[in-house]
Order: sequence, then C-alpha cells, then structure tokens
Amino acid sequence: MARWSVSKTSVSYKNVQEDIFDFCVDSRLKQQRDDFSRLLNFGDSHSPNLLVELEAIQRLDAVKSNWSAQFEVLKAAVNRAGWPDWLKASDKNVQLRYEELEESADNYDAEFQVKSDEHFSLTLYARRKVKDWARSAFGVEINPDTIKVHSRYELKIGGRTIVQEDARTLTEQIIFGLHDGGHRGQMRFEGAQAIPGLTPEKLEYWLQTVDVRRDFVEAAPFYPSQAYHDACLNRLSSKLELALWIARYTGKINDNDVRLVERGLQGELAVEINGVYFDGASHCLNDVMLFWGAQKSFGTQLVFLKTPKGEYEVLRFAEFNAFKEKLGEWMNSDSGYAASLMNANDVPSVGERLRQHVIKPILSNLKSIVLNRETRIPLTRFVGLNYDWSLAKINQAAPAYYRNVPRLLRQQHARLNTELKALYTVESRETAFPSFEEYSRELIKERVEAVLRSRGSYVNVDPDMVYVQISSDEQMSLTELIVEGRSFEPNNSPQPVPGQYPKFYWRAVHPPLDKLDIRDIASWSKTLRSGEKYIDFLKSDYLAERHSSYTFRREVNFKRVHCEMHQALLTQFFDAGLDGDQFRSIEKLILDLKVPQGQLYENPVINEESVYRFNILKTREVTGVYIFRIKTAKGLEDFLYTPDAPDGAAFRPIGHFASAVRLRFGPFRSYYINRIKVADKKVVNDYFDLLQSRADTVAAPVPSYMSRVRDLRASYEIKVNRVIDDVDEQTTSLNEIIAGLIYDNVMLAATVISLVIPPVGVLVTIVELGKNFYDGVKAHYYGDYDASFKYFKDALIGLVSLGQATRGAKEVTNAQKSLIQLFGDAKTVVSMVSKATGQKLGHERLLEIVQDVLGEQDVNTSKTTVH
Repeated sequence: MARWSVSKTSVSYKNVQEDIFDFCVDSRLKQQRDDFSRLLNFGDSHSPNLLVELEAIQRLDAVKSNWSAQFEVLKAAVNRAGWPDWLKASDKNVQLRYEELEESADNYDAEFQVKSDEHFSLTLYARRKVKDWARSAFGVEINPDTIKVHSRYELKIGGRTIVQEDARTLTEQIIFGLHDGGHRGQMRFEGAQAIPGLTPEKLEYWLQTVDVRRDFVEAAPFYPSQAYHDACLNRLSSKLELALWIARYTGKINDNDVRLVERGLQGELAVEINGVYFDGASHCLNDVMLFWGAQKSFGTQLVFLKTPKGEYEVLRFAEFNAFKEKLGEWMNSDSGYAASLMNANDVPSVGERLRQHVIKPILSNLKSIVLNRETRIPLTRFVGLNYDWSLAKINQAAPAYYRNVPRLLRQQHARLNTELKALYTVESRETAFPSFEEYSRELIKERVEAVLRSRGSYVNVDPDMVYVQISSDEQMSLTELIVEGRSFEPNNSPQPVPGQYPKFYWRAVHPPLDKLDIRDIASWSKTLRSGEKYIDFLKSDYLAERHSSYTFRREVNFKRVHCEMHQALLTQFFDAGLDGDQFRSIEKLILDLKVPQGQLYENPVINEESVYRFNILKTREVTGVYIFRIKTAKGLEDFLYTPDAPDGAAFRPIGHFASAVRLRFGPFRSYYINRIKVADKKVVNDYFDLLQSRADTVAAPVPSYMSRVRDLRASYEIKVNRVIDDVDEQTTSLNEIIAGLIYDNVMLAATVISLVIPPVGVLVTIVELGKNFYDGVKAHYYGDYDASFKYFKDALIGLVSLGQATRGAKEVTNAQKSLIQLFGDAKTVVSMVSKATGQKLGHERLLEIVQDVLGEQDVNTSKTTVH
C-alpha cells in the first residue's frame, strides 16, 4: 500500500466482509496451522529437515530471535483445533485450567520418558557402548548414529545369486550383531571419517567380544532408582489429576466420586486403591487402578486406566463385574491393547489359561487385588508395577537361554534372519504366482489386440478402461468380466437399435476400438475360460521341470522352509521352550534335511530320529506341518513342527494335538483346517467335532506309512498342487485363493523388512510382529489376515483414503511405500486394497499415487536383488 501511495481503506474487496489486513493475517495463520498439523501427523519428528520445514512454514528466517515462542503458539493453536466440542464450548477459565493440567501432564511425561530411557532403552545403551569402544580403541568421540554400515550378503540358490543389502547405523549394527563364521558377507562404512583407522575387520573383532542385547538386559537394575521413582510418580499423578478433572467437568462422575479418589490419594485407609490381574498371573495389569469405597466390589467402581484409544480416563461403573466386562470387551477386541497391559512374564501361563476358556475368556479370569501401600505416598506400589512391566519387556530382548548359549547360536540366528528377509522378498516378487486378475487382464488384452490386428487396427488395449454394460443396472470392466466369468448373450438382431444392451464403450483417454464388436466380447465371456487356462499355466510354468525358472523357484521354496525351521528352533530354544536334548536332536534332523535322500519304493515309519509329513486320519495331509521323531535321554519323542502357530511356538509335543483341536472355536482347530485341502476340510472338521464330543483320552497321532520326508524340496510340488486341487474343488473362487496367497507373501515380507533389528524370542516376536495369543483366541474359523498383520492392514486402509483424497491432500507413508513396492504392480495394489479392506476406491487417483511411488527409488534400508 505504501508503495502505491494509498491507504488501506482506499482498497475494497467485495467478497471479504472484514478488514482485508485482518483477513490476510487470519488466512496466513490458518495456513500455518494446517501445514504444521500436516508436519506433525505425517512428518518424521527425527528428520534433520524438520527445522528447515518449520522455517518454511513460519518464515522463521525473518523472526529467528523469537522462533521458539512462535513455535509454541502455533503448537497450542494446533492442539486447540483438536479439542473436543465440550472444551471448545467452555468459557475461558475452563480452557485455561485444562491447558494448565495438560501442560503439566505433558511435561512430567517427557521427564519420565528421559528417566525410562536411561533404564530401558536398548538403543541408548548400545550408543553408549559403541561410544566407549571408539574412545578406548581410537581415542575419539563419535556419534554412532551418523555412521552408516552397509552390509552385503549373497545366497547361491538354484544357479542364481540372491543379494541382500542392508543399511544400518553403527548403533543398530552392534545390536544386530554378526553372522556366524563363513557367512559374514561384506561391510563398508559411510560417514566414518570421525573414526580414523576403522575397518570392517576391527568392528568384527570387537563384536566377537561383546553381545549388546545380553549385556543390556544383565545391566538393568532390579529396582528403580529414586529418580525413576519420582518421575514415574509425577507422571502418574499428573495424568490422574487431568483425567479426574475432565471426568468431573464432563459429568461422568460427581463430587462424591472426586472426594473418594482424593481421600484415597491422601492416604485414607478406608478407601482401597486396587489393581487388576488375571487368575494365575504374578503381576497386575499396567495402567489400571481401582478406587473402592465401603461397598468394595459391590459398590461404585472408580477406575483410572489407559483406554484402547491410548488416552487416560477416570470412568465410573456400578460394580466390579460391570467394569471387568467392559475391560474384557476392550481386550478381546484389541489384542495390541491387551498386550500393552500385560506383564510379559505372565504371557505363557495366562495365555494357556485363556485358551481353555474361549467363551468370554478374559471376563472369567479378571480379578481385583488390594495392593500394599504407603500412607504417605499411596501410588508408590503402582510405580513398582510399572517398573516390573518395563523390566519384563526388556528381558524379552535377550531371554535367559539366549544370554547363556554359545555365541555361535546367536550369530546363526542373526544370519538366518538376514536369509529369511531375502527369501521372503524373493518369494513375494520373483517366484510367487501372478495374481489371477493380472493373468486374466493380459489374457483378454492379447485376444482383443489379436482380433483388432486381423482387422487392420493396431491398438494398445487396456482392459481396465473398456467397460461392458450388460444391462441398465449391470456394468463392469472387461478385466472384471473375465475374472468373474460373467457370460452373456449378444444382441443378434440384424438391425440392432443404437445404444441397446448389451453394449461396450471405452474411456475418452483410450484409443478407439471401432473395429471391436460386442459379439466378440460375448463370445470370449463364454469360451475364454481364464480359470482353466490359469491352472494350465501353473502346471506348465510352475510344475514342469523343463521350465527355465523351475529349479530356482523350487530351491527358493526349500531354502525358505529350511531356514524357517532352523530359525524357529533357535527362537524357541532361546525362550526356554525346549531343553538341551530336544534342541540338539531337532537341530540334527533339520541339518540332515539339507541333503536329499533317494526315494524308496517302501518308506516305512522307523524307530529312529526321522521327519514325517503330518497327516490327520492317516491320509489328510496338513501342509507345512511335520512330525519330528527325536531321541533324548527319555527315549523317542514325537514333536509337531507348527510354523506360524497361534501361540508362536513352532515345536510342541504331539500329545497336545487332541486337546488343542477339541475347542470348536479355538485357534488351533482353524490353524490345522486352513492347512489341508478343501476336499478334506469337512472330513477333518467332523473328526474334530467327534473329539470334542468325547471326554476320554485320545491317543496321540503317529506318523503315517510312506510319509517320511526324504527330500524336503518336494514341499514345493505339494504347495503348488494344493492350490490346483483347491481350485478344482470350486468351493472358493480362483481369484480369492491366489489373492490370499499373494497377500500372505507380501505381508510377511513387509513385516520382516520393517524390522531393522529382528527379535530373538517367541514372546518379543509376538509383540513386534503384531501377533499375540489373543489373536489366536478370537481368530475367525477360517483365519483372519487382520489379526496377524494389523499394522500393515492399517497402511492399506490408509491407501483407501489416499485414493479418495484430492491431489496433495495426503502424503504416502514409508510403510505404504514398502507395501506398494513389494506388490510391484499398480493395478494389483489397487485390487489388493479393495479386497483387504472391502472398500471402494478412487481408482484413478490411487493409480496415479501408486505409479508415482513405483517410479521412486526404494525407500527401504533393505534391498534384495536376484542375479
């Protein structure tokens, strides 16, 4: 305005009802708030570019002297935007009191996190360890997180080479550890100028003398320090104070309830402050606190706890049974929430009890307990519970057996994790079945283009952009028509009415298809039979030994199955799930499976160490499950190998089989049924019903005649033939079967790739992969992808919103990018998201996003290639 020599009142804007300068300031603040909110929600809070982005948002380069204050103001504005309606409608004094309590809780939370990390952060411990080593060995001070270790490991399989490359910080590398001798691979450093003289050989030599996981667990103090105690108490008290104030102000509780809680906190013994535990557990649930008056469990229950939403609340219930019913409902429906409350040491014993009570399992086992407390500091006992919960959690980073076994076994475990990461990726990208949708799309594309060429038209056809209208209320793409096997009759009238059904059309961006006739499409709908051709394709490309990829696919499958067996054995042994005799005998059998034995005309069961395919009722094979006949000091024992079992244990005495499948809706019944052919499901299910109806002891299964495993590589043909047999039964659509297999492979690969540092014990594996025994208890009869891969299902659901969003409305997360790159085909991603989430998508927009991601460089620190 000054430049134009006019006053601000001399310029008017008809569509703006307020002062233009106020309007511009307000608009800029709203834009800043939206940008800042996006940054908090989608950005990486540890990114070195964070301050740069903040400067761009707030023009901080012009206001450097006051940037901290502006940051806090903007942060407060973002927080206020997320307030609940009741708080937004409250008067200023109420809002100020809320902000005061919230700020206090946040500050104490931050202070506690610092103290907690000092005790329980493996990363901080490893960082200190490597700093001490650099200071001692090289005389320098370093930041190990700025040094990258690039590792390269090669697998020779089926005449080809699989290369697994990983990039870790130096801190992450010393947590991961070394492979066993002879399998070390190569290492190179990036940003290691701060450590003159550092070489891979020197790092390997040092890592041969330490085990950071073991040392970390053994160094953890058994009791909390005073600083930890005070920080935890302050955090707990401030969260309770905020939750109590909100509950009273919103009317969830009354003044008498508030006074009851306050009396308990003041040390009045007439008010009990109780914990909640599972029958058979040795620890109370974390973050659950009951306040009782004179009527105790029969009267009002004031409960302070963390809800499934992750928020701390004070809730009121009429009696204890009403509360535990609600808590049981939450824990049954959200396994992650349930696991967050449980002490890790209680998981085995409590899990076994819960598996015996499938109907309302949690409700029937929850009990309350009066905790000893100091009159002066009533919440001290809950500080101890929190510390014990954290201590149990970190113990799973290196279970007792892991800490005491020879170093070689720990290094073998690290190497097997690397090999499985590579093999899962190769199976999802290189050797997996193509999706039936992808196959059908290419099949009809070839047919259409061939017909058009014969008529003098050369067109690149996209069947997804060609639509068939069978009637006024039935329309589908050409690909969908072939996939679903929808046949129809054309209009054979010599003079059809223009626009009459059936008809077809193409999108405006597609080249013209003027020489294609609806009668061509009608004929293909009846004769193409893509399902039969797909089965023929599997037989010719996946089962024919003469095919160029047959040996590689077969060897990759064998290597993956063999690695899974060995890794699962080590994991269970580390977790004290097997004794030394059992471990050594099973390991010997697994190592023997590397070398195939000649097939025999007679293959009887033998009373020596041996491996057998597991059959129910002698002839109904359970795919992937084996009987290991082992020899220990007790004599011969039979163990079932159950990969990916609901409870996480891979090896179990075969005598447990009958009791596990007797529960109609139990997880193991579903587990075994899902691994047999469709044709055998009814027979096996009827057999399980018979076992359930009987109260007598049932003899354990025994190995079947001719089921001895002489060549584990035959598991490849068994897998492919099972798919073919299931499709022939036609009880499940081919598209569903193949989509399920692809989904399983990709989810498994994405899960493993996402773990920079793999876990070593069954329990910690369960936690980190999003699986736990609750998923098994509530599993659907024929399984449920969501329970096993919840994190990545969330990523898929996020893709739905991306497809429905406008351009630039959301960013693709790294987890979503990993999934997209593993699927590898834009249209397959869109199809899989639809199937996995059951939601319709904005296909065109989502396709654009996915194609953009596929055009980017790999976002992962893990890279697998085949040469």
